[in-house]
Amino acid sequence: MNDSKKAIRRATSGPCRCFETHIRDAIEVNRQRLPLYSRLSNGESEKVSKKFILNQHLVLPITWYVDWRARTFQQKGIPIVCLDMVSMRLAPTFRERSEAPPLPLSEFQRPDIEGIHQRAKAAYRHGGFAEVGRVIGDEVKRLHAIPTYHCMLRHMLESALRCSNLAPRYIEKAKQSRMKSPAELSWFLIRLHLMALRGCAELDALAAPLQAQGIPIIGQDVPPITPLPRGLGRWPEAGEWADGDESSHPVRQPEGLMREVHTNGVARAFLAQKEG
Repeated sequence: MNDSKKAIRRATSGPCRCFETHIRDAIEVNRQRLPLYSRLSNGESEKVSKKFILNQHLVLPITWYVDWRARTFQQKGIPIVCLDMVSMRLAPTFRERSEAPPLPLSEFQRPDIEGIHQRAKAAYRHGGFAEVGRVIGDEVKRLHAIPTYHCMLRHMLESALRCSNLAPRYIEKAKQSRMKSPAELSWFLIRLHLMALRGCAELDALAAPLQAQGIPIIGQDVPPITPLPRGLGRWPEAGEWADGDESSHPVRQPEGLMREVHTNGVARAFLAQKEG
């Protein structure tokens, strides 16, 4: 079974929590690896691991809201969010040392997070998802030239690029099905990525001295993200969503709407505070 079929499943057969699943899986990976890094670094890595895990816990209420909003589209065969998230099963196997010699710490320069954020928002206003993808893609290429550092920032931008590339496909599928466009949800998801960039940069700054020593923390703790799901050709039919190597794994949505209604307000307040 190719990656395009593996990457999609079950959204039509039951409610999914792909975003929450992705974050909870990431928390578990980092919990397991915290003591391993600690032994390698004589405890110095613990502040990095704990901040990483804390950041992921803080995201959880937002994931509930996003997964709730995605449900309507998923039940109609549009795998929004589930295709955007890449399974943590693709995270590299733990290694004590980086495969390539690390670049000197002098190569680490603090990124212009506000500039990236503003350029991406301006790109969306003037050119929609295609232009956002171009702007974010340029940032990703720049960071690939510094492979030792900025691992979390690069990961978040690669994820935002994937969201930008998938959005037009979701929109076209919704149009064919005469559904409401999922454009607003895709842009909301990209904005969440942009809001997270400052925290990513702070985490990268904490990790840089360890990475300069050849300890591959963060870089090997996140999965590689392709700009589109590998092998995505035709659009999958309803019922073809499959657990696979690439997609996040859907899980059952808890019953009840109280948390969803509450999280709606939390998410909007979060964005208003960050962008205000």
